[in-house]
Amino acid sequence: MAWQDILKDTATATRSADLWTMNDYGFYMSILDDIKFLVKKKHTKEEILEALASILPEKMAHIDGFMDELIEMSPSDGLSDVDWVQVVENFDEDIDTIMEDYSVEEEE
Repeated sequence: MAWQDILKDTATATRSADLWTMNDYGFYMSILDDIKFLVKKKHTKEEILEALASILPEKMAHIDGFMDELIEMSPSDGLSDVDWVQVVENFDEDIDTIMEDYSVEEEE
């Protein structure tokens, strides 16, 4: 397989993960809960991003539609074909907002 095909597979799998994380409301809310938990534990933004990059593959492996979509790609993709750091960047603003919300609560 040529390097161009490998990059295409990674881009396709990553785009699929992007869409599933942002468009599955229940899943999106569960990630926000994870972020809130990490913020309450006083993790830095960088630590939260790193934690999410390791949590997402495990959580998304249980989403049947997402896994079916990866397998149906030609050639089929897997969780290792997703650039999880890029997917986590979708939550950048959410992390900022939650961190701000909890810093305001602590001041009160």
